Amino acid sequence: MEFGIQTGQQHRSYAELLNLWQAAERLGFTYGWLYDHLIPVGGDLDGDVFEAWTLLSSLLARTDTIRGGILVTCVMYRPPSVVAKAASTVDHASGGRVELGIGSCWNAWEAGLYGIDFPPLRERNERLAEAIQVIRTMWDPSKENFEGHYYKISAAHASPLPVQQPHPRIWVGGTGKSLPAIAAAHADGWNAIFASLEEYKGHLDRVRAACEAIGRDPATLALSFGQRVSVDKDSKRAEERARLQYERHGVAFDDVMRSRFIFGSAIQVAEQVRALKDLGVGQFVLWHEPPFDAEAEDQIREFAETVAPLLR
Repeated sequence: MEFGIQTGQQHRSYAELLNLWQAAERLGFTYGWLYDHLIPVGGDLDGDVFEAWTLLSSLLARTDTIRGGILVTCVMYRPPSVVAKAASTVDHASGGRVELGIGSCWNAWEAGLYGIDFPPLRERNERLAEAIQVIRTMWDPSKENFEGHYYKISAAHASPLPVQQPHPRIWVGGTGKSLPAIAAAHADGWNAIFASLEEYKGHLDRVRAACEAIGRDPATLALSFGQRVSVDKDSKRAEERARLQYERHGVAFDDVMRSRFIFGSAIQVAEQVRALKDLGVGQFVLWHEPPFDAEAEDQIREFAETVAPLLR
């Protein structure tokens, strides 16, 4: 199992974000992820937030080994042909370390503030399926164009192709009704977040069934899962940290929230992550996103030094 961090770029300075990514790299994390929002999605909604793809390019330029991407690029915020071009550019700048995550997104209010069209979910999902085909076409020198209902492009303008061959891995993120079929048909990997183990099993069953329905071996779809984690030598202290992350922001740490948070001693956390590994999850992502965040760098280090060795 490999490990990543997610550092939603709200309420943090650039220096803080860079420090987290460089620390994660030193500690042996394989992946760094950002989110694709234009305003904060928690805490002060007027607070600072950095644009995802420009920030990603800078973070990868100032690291050496960690792979980076967006969980997930909003299909409505940029034409997919431009996403393909941007990802190819960052792939060259990083020496082939880009991962492309993409999804149908959810924040209609945010889109409205920026004057971005935000059609109903059905259309966004249809656009997502087409967008991935556009990106694959742009990255495939054997194809010249794509003509769908929403997007029409010519791949003659895709140069330079990505460093990675045949192309960077494409992740679909989300657990909505239409996502299993889209991931099965078009993605290299599927990411889910903030689910209990039982909820995740249900989502995973649907994704695997969608693969089988089109004759795809489910094992060919890489699995990534993200969750908030609190680990401490004192399991009670780990639980208290988890509880405070919610309650200090007015969210009850009830049974549902507890089931969607991994906390405890290193052994207890490792057991919970191992349950995901046993289901086939190949990448576990520690979610550290303000304001639901506490001691991010210390927690990343504690996980790397005490939990990760128990899972390798």
